[in-house]
Amino acid sequence: MIAYIFRRLSETVLLLVFVGNILFFGVRLLGDPSEILIDPGVSLAERAVIRHQYGFDQPILFQFWHFWKNTLCGDFGTSFVYHEPALALVGQRLVATVELACVAIMISLIFGIPLGLLAAVKQTSHLTRCVDLSLRLVSGLPSFWISLILIMVFSVELRWFPSSGRGQTALVFGLPLSIATRNGWRHIILPASELALFQTAMIFRLTRSGMQRVRGMDFVRFGRARGLTEHRLLFFHALPNVLAPLIPVMGLEFSAVIAMTVVTETIFNWPGVGHLLMTSIALLDRPVIIAYVLAVVSLLSLVSLLADLAHVLVDPRIARTGQSS
Repeated sequence: MIAYIFRRLSETVLLLVFVGNILFFGVRLLGDPSEILIDPGVSLAERAVIRHQYGFDQPILFQFWHFWKNTLCGDFGTSFVYHEPALALVGQRLVATVELACVAIMISLIFGIPLGLLAAVKQTSHLTRCVDLSLRLVSGLPSFWISLILIMVFSVELRWFPSSGRGQTALVFGLPLSIATRNGWRHIILPASELALFQTAMIFRLTRSGMQRVRGMDFVRFGRARGLTEHRLLFFHALPNVLAPLIPVMGLEFSAVIAMTVVTETIFNWPGVGHLLMTSIALLDRPVIIAYVLAVVSLLSLVSLLADLAHVLVDPRIARTGQSS
């Protein structure tokens, strides 16, 4: 187990170094931030002073060395737009994004697993076919279109939920969370539900196919021959074997949800890192872009590691073979 963890951590460090190098050169292809930061009416002398202040006039190799020296110390620079430390700014917004992603995953599990079990047991029912068709249809629609429909129906017409913002928050272990207040729950439901639709379809298919596969295995047939009830076979014998492969998949699904929050946060005006990233790209705020990508890559690597470790605890053969997703 220790060797497995060490190998995964080494892979994460190499990934961060690779991503950091790509970021350093990639953000320079977006344009020169001085064109946005400096007023066009400023004289050439003042322009040169400002460029020197931000280090834009330094040789590229010097900037590269300076970038990695500061990054290894946890200093990603100061935001050109917000005038705050980039890492602290991203960290504040990351809490809102992770909260939104966790609620979306929770909703997808609550609906996806029971619907998948129902589809596997009642394969020929009209309800199963209706659910399958509906999830197929939803998973093929653009996320921004679904977001607008949710706002029109539940915010404009029915007035059940707010259409933007995070609402009231309360501190939980020092973190401001919307789910700790009733008003916060009303604000998070719509964006989390939009994100959960695609994940629900995925979990539904995986649960259905896994249950169909497990129900035909020898241990289920043997249990049925011993006289065990179908309910006991389904929930105490078959279901654990279906849910175990879902553990590493949920790590990947969490990564997908984090990536999809960029659009969702923009439409619902959710104050997360996705919304911050869109603003930073538009304004060429290099420190925030770099801090965002490295922070999110680190977070997703940690989530993937935890998911794989949980899978290893369920099936120790994975640590020996290295076959983990």
